[in-house]
Amino acid sequence: AQLCDRDKFGKYQLELLDNNVFIPPSQFETCFLSIAHSDDDIQSTIEAMDGALNKIS
Repeated sequence: AQLCDRDKFGKYQLELLDNNVFIPPSQFETCFLSIAHSDDDIQSTIEAMDGALNKIS
C-alpha cells in the first residue's frame, strides 16, 4: 500500500467520473456490482475503466 501511486489513482478516478462511473475516492476501498446493474451498465463500466487506464498509462 505504501508504494501506491496516489496521483495516478486520482487521475484514474477523474477519468471514470468523466464517463459517469463512480468509484470510491480512496484506492484502498472496493467497488461492488449488484443485480440492479444491467449487462449494459457492466459493459459500459468495463469500457470506461479500460479507456481510463489507457489514458493515464
